[in-house]
Amino acid sequence: MYNHHLDTFLCAADLGSFTRAAEELFVSPNAVMKQINLLESHLDLQLFLRDNHGLKLTPAGEVVYREAKAIIRRSNKALAQARAVSAPKGLVRVGTSLMRPGQRVIELWQEVRGQCPDIQLQLVSFDDRTREYSEVVRRLGQDIDILFGLVPSDRFNASCNILPLGSYPVCCAMPRSHPLAQRQRLTVQDLHGEQLMMVYRGNSAYIDAVRDDLLQNHPQVEIVDTPDYDMDVLHKCETSGCMMITAEIWKDIHPSLITVPVEWEYSVPYGLFYSKHPTEAVERFVKAIESTRAQ
Repeated sequence: MYNHHLDTFLCAADLGSFTRAAEELFVSPNAVMKQINLLESHLDLQLFLRDNHGLKLTPAGEVVYREAKAIIRRSNKALAQARAVSAPKGLVRVGTSLMRPGQRVIELWQEVRGQCPDIQLQLVSFDDRTREYSEVVRRLGQDIDILFGLVPSDRFNASCNILPLGSYPVCCAMPRSHPLAQRQRLTVQDLHGEQLMMVYRGNSAYIDAVRDDLLQNHPQVEIVDTPDYDMDVLHKCETSGCMMITAEIWKDIHPSLITVPVEWEYSVPYGLFYSKHPTEAVERFVKAIESTRAQ
């Protein structure tokens, strides 16, 4: 039964909208509808009821949804086991991207190398876009073993283990041409009258705290909602002239943006993301880092 159109079907079912699924998948709504129509034709089943309020699964669609999820879980588990058997015993595959640099993991490895002399790190690049990143986290242990990144909330807890390592201050980024770009440090009052890009409420509990403070105490700041940060969002910050809430870890990520600290106490934790069922090498590597940090 499985074919690649099931991925589009699951996304549309989860979001309840072809348009929202298209945004997640970075394709047009017409492309999503075409794939769903092809899937329904292939299965000879109607999967969705469509009306002005969105999408609703038919009874047949609910069965396909449930079984497709189960098939994917079994397939991923089998693939992870097969790759674990075929991979070199001491290999740890480190995910790396522009916004989640694997270099940070390599730096940590240098600290514990004497405890794990047989460990070999292999960098594996991946896409920073929101849906792709969520999928990378969900599939940890299959293509990638470990990621270094911010921990915006507990939304990944069900998908992976996280080893907390510290926190980065919440800062503001802006184009180099912005009047505040040359400042060494900002006050919250400096943000009055500015448009400030910020991830949607519910995306990060730590950024939500900043949002609540600004809404309650600094209504002079205009908040502009944006999805999870990726390079498209950074480009939008540059071209629009807006300021953007960011973290110190990303201060050098975009050559046309300047990151400036703000006089507040807000920060975002960071750490290592790894599979719920790590290989023996990954488990030793993580425990070595954890023990070193505890000293």
